[in-house]
Amino acid sequence: MKPKIMVSSTIRDLFEERRHIVDVITSLKSEPLYAEGLGSAGAVPYDVCKKWALTCDIYVCILT
Repeated sequence: MKPKIMVSSTIRDLFEERRHIVDVITSLKSEPLYAEGLGSAGAVPYDVCKKWALTCDIYVCILT
């Protein structure tokens, strides 16, 4: 089972950093959980992110 790793930060100003971290997570054969990966599933983003935060194996928060 792949570890689930949530990536959290402000999205507008840290886009490149988030993209790089998602690429690293993918290269480690883990499952990245990130807002850009939500797509248009029709779910409320806050609810999805809260669920991810509670159920992920690792939580990465990017601060500047």
